[in-house]
Parts: sequence; C-alpha cells; structure tokens
Amino acid sequence: MHGNSIFGGRSTAFTAFYLWLIRSHSTLPQLRGMDTPLFPCLLSYPEALPRKGSAVTGAGSLEMDAKRRLNDLFAWCNFVELGLPRRSGSCEPQAWSSSERARHFADDMLGEAVSFGGFEAVHETPVTGRRAKILTSLKTLEKRYDRSAVVTDRFETCEAGCVKTERLAMPAVAGSVDTMKLLPPERAKVMADMLQLREPEHLWPSIPIACHKVDRAEERRLCVQLLRCKMAVLVPEFEPPRCKDGRLLLGGLFSVAKDELKDRLIFDRRPENSTMRRLDWCHLPSASCFSYMLLKEDEVFRGSGDDLSNYYYHIALPSNYVPYNAFGRRVDRSVLDAVGADSSVHYRMCFRVLGMGDTNACDIGQAVHEGLVSMCSSLKAKDMLRYRGPPPGAPLGAGSIWMICWWPRKLSASIFLRTKGKL
Repeated sequence: MHGNSIFGGRSTAFTAFYLWLIRSHSTLPQLRGMDTPLFPCLLSYPEALPRKGSAVTGAGSLEMDAKRRLNDLFAWCNFVELGLPRRSGSCEPQAWSSSERARHFADDMLGEAVSFGGFEAVHETPVTGRRAKILTSLKTLEKRYDRSAVVTDRFETCEAGCVKTERLAMPAVAGSVDTMKLLPPERAKVMADMLQLREPEHLWPSIPIACHKVDRAEERRLCVQLLRCKMAVLVPEFEPPRCKDGRLLLGGLFSVAKDELKDRLIFDRRPENSTMRRLDWCHLPSASCFSYMLLKEDEVFRGSGDDLSNYYYHIALPSNYVPYNAFGRRVDRSVLDAVGADSSVHYRMCFRVLGMGDTNACDIGQAVHEGLVSMCSSLKAKDMLRYRGPPPGAPLGAGSIWMICWWPRKLSASIFLRTKGKL
C-alpha cells in the first residue's frame, strides 16, 4: 500500500478493503477494554495513515514508515478475521477494538520493524538481494492462489457471498409450523425453555464477531422483505442479550449459492451459539447402516422422500427465544416507516423461525419431522434406524417404518418401509 508495497498498485480485494478502512477509520464504533477480542481492530497508528500530499523523506521518518507497515499488518489481520470480504465494507462488524488496544501490541513490534531494514531497503526498488527474492516469491504465490483466476462461476463455490435480496430463496409466509404441537412432551418442555441451554456467562469462551455481508442499502431492503414474509420481527433494542461489557450478541447474514437463480440465506449465529449447549437430538444414520438389514425372499424395501423447500424457515421458534436471534445493524427508520412501526423506538431484527446457522437447527428440524411422521403413521422410536445404533430388533411386518433423514445437503426426509410381497 505504501511506497514499494508487495501489492504493486494492483486493485485486489484487500486493497479495496484497506482503502475503505482508511476512509472510514475515524467514524467506526469502538469497543473499550482489554478483555475484548483484538481483531477486528482500528489501526494501531492513526497518525501514520496516508494523507494527500504527504511524503516520506530522510532517515528521521524510518519510525513513521515502520508504523505504516504495522498498520498494513493489522489491516491484513482484520481482513482475514472478517472472512476476506470481496467488497469493501460488506463485512462491517458491529464494533471494532480500539486503536489503544492495537497500539499496546504494535508497540512491542515497533523496534523490530524499524531495525528490519535501513532507509534504502524501505524506499528504493530492490533489484538484487534477499529482499528481491522475497518479493518475487510473494508475487509467485499471489498468482498461484488467486481465487478469481481459478473460480469464475459463483455457483461452483460454497464460499460466503454478499446478500442480494432479490436472489434469496424465501417462503411467501414463514413460521407456519408450530414446533410445540409436533414434539413429544419431554422435548416440547425443553423447546419451551431454550434459555436453560445457555451457559453462565463466566463459562462463555471468547465471543466471536459474526460475519455480516450485507451493505447498508441492501440491509434496508432485506429487512422489509423478512418482515413481510414473517421470517423476522422487530424487537426493542433493550431485549436481545448482551455481554458483560454491554456489547450486543448479534449474529450476521451471508449467502451461499443454491442454484443458478437463488441463494440460501445463512445466519451466522456464532456469538450466541458459543453461549449454548447442543441439544443432541439428531442421530442420523449413514448409508453403512443399511448393511445391517437382511431381507427375506418375500420382503421388499421401499423408500420415498422429498426435497422440502425452505424447511427451516417454516419452523416457528417460541416467543421467549426470539430475542436471542438478533442480527445486523440497528433497524433504519425508513424500514420502520415502511412497516408502520414506532420510529421513536430503537429496534433490532430477530429471526422468529429456525435459522440455517443455529447450533441446534438440525436437532430441532429432525425432531419436528419425526414428530410429524409419528402423528400421521405408526412410527415409533424403537423402529427407527439411528447412527451407531443396532437395527430394530423386533420382527418387521407390513406397516413397520424405518426412517432416515439426509441433512442438510438435502433438506428432505425419507421413509423406508419393509413389507411382505411385491410392490
């Protein structure tokens, strides 16, 4: 970025991110305290940020040049922590660690950065020597691992993408399945009080910062769409949980290609997931489990299933669990006006349906489907094929059901029937 940088003036995702970070540096919200994660952080030496007309001249500016290069290093660490965003600002977190905290670590490296090379090594173009060899090696690696040169079709990748509302696969009306009516009593009791799964705060690990790949203008359109299809609701800002430092436990959103026309909306719920225990309801069998089945000559094995569109979004969450699914920025006033909400109150968006990214999404989704099948047939727990479990021991006759659900590659459930006679 500065002088003879290894980036050589090329326009890359990192240079775009770094330029955005420099322009936005003075306006980004800061987190105070030494117990917060270091990255993403504001740059350690704001006084060394480039300004128009500035120049580095003379040996007395070696320290300033070292500070610039430490800013480069910390910017790169931010870039990696935020998931290597392809668009500047698209992964903007809710808050950044302060410059003072970054300086605390950078000061320990400043002396080494100054003594790393003399004035000539920093400001003259290297032709020969070890530094020239290093730069040549870096350029070779850059070409070898340039993702844009290897993959050009977004559908061929599974990387996190920026959210585009018009491409998202969403139901017309979400949350139509009442979870409590389909679960057995013991599981319905757990679902009614999901907060019991949250660990005490002193046992929480370091809370990660969610990846939120939605720019501000797109987020306004997305919020309106989520509210209209009842996937999310407005919750006053004082209701979602916070850390002891006052920081909201906010998730983020990004997209993953579903097909050529549609994307899946993924809920990065890692901040809240890190505070909760797993339900451990889901014991899906692998294909090897079928090797335990021995059919007699007069028995057949039949399977049926379907790819359930937007399955997660049809499963409604209990109302007391909704505030624990907050995401994104504070809701813009234009969104409140569009849906007729009170614009004098600060709101956050919260999912009221099961999000793809909840640590218990597969467990709840599988349990709901099992409950539905049990209500509509004679399926019993003893007749189910489970991972690392023996096959049902009782003789299977007509009408006995085995069930397997492939998840989440196919959001589907398959019912397998072992019966006598030809089909």
